[in-house]
Amino acid sequence: MGCFRAEAEKSSRALSLPAAPRPTPRGAEAALGVRQGKPDSAYKHFNMTPEISPYTTEYEEYLHDESRRIGRAEAIAFPTNEAEVVDVVKQARNHGLRITTQGARTGIVAGAVPEGGLIVNLSRMNAIGEVAEAGVVVQPGALLTDVRAAVEPCELLFPPDPTETSASIGGMVACNASGAMSFRYGPTRNWVDGLRMVLSDGDILAIKRGEHRAFGRFFAMPTVSGRTIEGVLPGCTMPRVKSAAGYYVADDMDLIDLLIGSEGTLGIITEIRLKLMPRPRAIQGLTLFLPTQEAAITLVRVARGESVKGFGPPSMRPAAMEFFNHDALDLLRSAKASNPAFENIPALKPHYHTALYLEFHADDSDAIEEAVMELMETVVELGGSDEDTWFATTEREMEPIKAFRHATPEAVNLLIGERKRDCPALTKLG
Repeated sequence: MGCFRAEAEKSSRALSLPAAPRPTPRGAEAALGVRQGKPDSAYKHFNMTPEISPYTTEYEEYLHDESRRIGRAEAIAFPTNEAEVVDVVKQARNHGLRITTQGARTGIVAGAVPEGGLIVNLSRMNAIGEVAEAGVVVQPGALLTDVRAAVEPCELLFPPDPTETSASIGGMVACNASGAMSFRYGPTRNWVDGLRMVLSDGDILAIKRGEHRAFGRFFAMPTVSGRTIEGVLPGCTMPRVKSAAGYYVADDMDLIDLLIGSEGTLGIITEIRLKLMPRPRAIQGLTLFLPTQEAAITLVRVARGESVKGFGPPSMRPAAMEFFNHDALDLLRSAKASNPAFENIPALKPHYHTALYLEFHADDSDAIEEAVMELMETVVELGGSDEDTWFATTEREMEPIKAFRHATPEAVNLLIGERKRDCPALTKLG
């Protein structure tokens, strides 16, 4: 989740969609009222309220996220509902103060690090509504782990699988989080059916997927108060590969996708309706160790279903895929040897050079085991072996494999923390 500038918004009027965009366009940020805030000295005349507290060292942990970059702030708020968010935003707008929105602060690009002004932390907006096959409504501070725990008894699944399972849903929507399972199920965007967002003047957008579309690159969205916000989307073309750069834009796009991935720059998300899917009856994981990086890349191509000379197509494509190069494995070896927090990850043999994690989802385990046996023939041809493979067929067996997967970014974060002692300006950006 990121930063936007609160300011007095120009009035807008309802309109009929024209045949083409107007010659003098207003971009999404302008249309939604995003502007630079005043200097932090404005806080000298800002009255604190029950919702807003002056910053003290008691709140020091809220000056950073997993990027390990440390910011500064003059005040902080912990709203518990949308009405309190509206009140906080209006107060900030009246004084021209900058706002930095925070979720669980698991991001690695310093998007939740304040550069002065007011922190709006959404961790106390963590309610999860009634779970149904059609989906579930959650507040932005609800954690991924809690949502998974809520839907699992109903034999349902929320597929997005970022590295940090402690991420907040609001943060995942704000950055359109991906993860290993995006290979099959796509990013968070694919699993958002609706949301509510507080704009910089305190007005609210309430949008459902399929309800409002752009007309070419022109857009118009009604607010809860009855205004219509209009503008023209940038003329750029989105790359046909995974990308989190800039706003998502396309001709005739569903306008909910403009808000998803906007990194908190267009407003503060206060409610999200998530789509769910039936939980696969069989989920099994496989970690394969190869003697060279080239062999591992070939295995990736085969598993993806690409045409590779000398290898046939797989009978089942994985739901998740994650690559660990040699440096990552060496980092884990070092962490396991020196830090008790890593003692539960499986030991890595000295000859393990590169690793590939695959996860398979199917209606029955027999189908997965047949697919794994076929894949192992390719692994052996590439220099791997059964002895250098971890295969988990139960939830309990999956735990150490999952721990291995999540240990890598944790080891990176610890290493950066150590090096920041000598170089305080060091920042992790990816």
